[in-house]
Amino acid sequence: MILYVFGEYSSRWDVDLGLWLIVSSITRIAFRMGYHRDAEWFPSLTPFQAEMRRRTWALVRICDVVFSHQVSLPSMIYEHDCDTQLPNNLYDDDFHPETRELPPSRPNTNATPTSYLIAKARLCNELGNVLQATNKVGRNVSYDEIVRFDAKLRQVVQELPPHLTLGLVEGSRDPAALIVARFSIDILYQKILCLLHRKYMSKARQNPRYAHSRRSAIEASLQAMDHLRTLHRESRGNGRLRAVGWYVKSIATKEFILPAMLIVLDLHFDNMARQSGAPLDHDGAFLWSPDERSRMVSTLEEAAGIWRSLADTSMEAFKAAKVVDIMLQKIANPTRNSEPAGCEEANPASTGEANMTTNMTPIGSPDVITPEYFVHSNEMLNSFSNVNSSAFLGMEFSLPPPTMGEVGVNVAGPASPLSMFTNLGADSSSTGFDWNAFENYTQMAAWGTDQSFQSFGAADATSDQEHGLKNVQ
Repeated sequence: MILYVFGEYSSRWDVDLGLWLIVSSITRIAFRMGYHRDAEWFPSLTPFQAEMRRRTWALVRICDVVFSHQVSLPSMIYEHDCDTQLPNNLYDDDFHPETRELPPSRPNTNATPTSYLIAKARLCNELGNVLQATNKVGRNVSYDEIVRFDAKLRQVVQELPPHLTLGLVEGSRDPAALIVARFSIDILYQKILCLLHRKYMSKARQNPRYAHSRRSAIEASLQAMDHLRTLHRESRGNGRLRAVGWYVKSIATKEFILPAMLIVLDLHFDNMARQSGAPLDHDGAFLWSPDERSRMVSTLEEAAGIWRSLADTSMEAFKAAKVVDIMLQKIANPTRNSEPAGCEEANPASTGEANMTTNMTPIGSPDVITPEYFVHSNEMLNSFSNVNSSAFLGMEFSLPPPTMGEVGVNVAGPASPLSMFTNLGADSSSTGFDWNAFENYTQMAAWGTDQSFQSFGAADATSDQEHGLKNVQ
């Protein structure tokens, strides 16, 4: 089941709720079989069985936190519910089914087949802890705890084995699989930093205590977007990673939409600070230099171009390119009637509740999704219906929706966090843009996810586009 999940994940460019359902079954089965308890509690297990159970549990924890986050749901495994140790850093031929005692774990400088699994598992464990702490209902995590998470995360990265540390791709003679493993680990690290610090970006402009969060979130976002550009370039033509182009397509939106939105949001705050002439009297209220601002804008433009090139095979890439294009127009032509979102805090209760609400797919929707359709159905369909619908104007997503095979009616495709940018019938140059709503959404949403849940008895419907994606591998 784990092999199937990862195989499907790598061949589906957009997030799929069905994979999360399979992962939830895997997790419960693993609990039932006792994989969450370390083998030292089971004397009947051989050393070989004990080590293989550790490897399996590490994969289960990775699946749980990654897929749960992608569908905006809490993970099912909590640190206090399990005590299974990480696998040992051993070669496969270091032990066998008849081994009576495992050899000691090799130093992490030894590049074994489990080195990547161990490193990824450690980072995913930290990701799970961060998400559980920052998404608690009814209790805000203290900033001291955020700082502790930050320090622990940076320590984990410092302890990574040298062969998994990201270097230059150009001129590298390392295998493509090893280069991809390095990118995967560093992208995950940058993503955790974004998730950890995103809620304090706007607060940093009023309180210097949060200046570290603002810098950390933007630096991590820019680094992540640099990785997207490098991966896209090297996976094309005669690039170093042309053999693993499928990997780039599978993560192009899943891992990079959130960093792009954080950059957009901070550029907007920068515009508001310049217009208001607010005093720059502490570390968190700094303005970006022209060079820094130019780099941020060019990063967004390149990302939009990459997503535009993938729009034919990914609905999320299509939407992301549209969103970033409009955001860039708003940033390039700021209006004084926009309220600086940094002066207000997001309402965790309302936005959190909305983020956890799944959308019911509507029956009897039109054959083509039009702006007028969303005007009438937005409140019912959009899981973020508490956000002012006039906030995001001027987007045209006129793609035909998929058809429910056995139900016999046409329905709108599954909604995602990007669905809040649906067309409401206005020109993209409209000035009625609610940056407060955008900030709330950026802080609370898990970007690039599929939050729909099919309540119909029929099998999931897939469009011709999705059928093509499934047959890629």
